[in-house]
Amino acid sequence: LYSVLAGICSIALFLLWNVPVGLVQGAVRLETIQSILDDLGLEGPVETLQNIAPRTRALIEGWVASLVVSLMQLLTLYSGLLTLLAHFFGYGSWTGIDRATLHLMFAFNFFLVLLASTIAGSLY
Repeated sequence: LYSVLAGICSIALFLLWNVPVGLVQGAVRLETIQSILDDLGLEGPVETLQNIAPRTRALIEGWVASLVVSLMQLLTLYSGLLTLLAHFFGYGSWTGIDRATLHLMFAFNFFLVLLASTIAGSLY
């Protein structure tokens, strides 16, 4: 029963993790941030963002999304959550738990971080 529950939790974590990643990927474009700030009536930050040099704009848009995704990984995945899920899969030894954790991390990083953030980044 625990292994089925752990599998369902793993799939749910993998699927629901894409929601904040998609939001972050869409919000890191400075035009999006400008429109949000303009809707809120904040004229000072909007003018500051409009006067940013093209190199600085490219640097911000290129690095912020990657840093936020890495920070989200640190807070969720590398906190021991995947190790706990691997433990509930029913492995009897620490070596089995560690191998299952590495398999979960590889699957997560390949399918969701690489593919999903690339797809979400290109949509927005």
